[in-house]
Amino acid sequence: MAYSPRPCSSLVNRRTSSRSVSSSGLLFGVAMIAPFGLDAASFGAAVVAMAFMRGDYAPRREPGTRRHLHGEIVDGFRWLWRHPLLRNLALVSTLLGTVAFIGNAVFVLFAQESLGLSDAGYGLLLVPGAQIGPPARSLAGARSPVLGGG
Repeated sequence: MAYSPRPCSSLVNRRTSSRSVSSSGLLFGVAMIAPFGLDAASFGAAVVAMAFMRGDYAPRREPGTRRHLHGEIVDGFRWLWRHPLLRNLALVSTLLGTVAFIGNAVFVLFAQESLGLSDAGYGLLLVPGAQIGPPARSLAGARSPVLGGG
């Protein structure tokens, strides 16, 4: 709720002040839902644009053959396994994601049980890590030519 620092001396000022408080609440409410509404509108526009696209985008299949989901998944894994670069990227990415997930789960338990933090305290504990990201990226970009990274 908005706060007016000056006391209202007359009835007219009180009414004006109450209108500004209610309009501030309305603006805050609109600002909270606007990103979701704009996102939904963009998806709607994409659906309309796709409805007007011409062409046959269905996969070509021989008549009389029917594939099941399990067969498609097996074919995808076989294809991935035959490409060493993509296979290694997929394996490393999966491993890193799993380790990060486990680390975050343990960190939550440590913060709540050992440090005794509430949910809000845990959120505040994460703030410094989020704040260091942009400066670290710019520092890494500046140091890259010196250190020979790439």
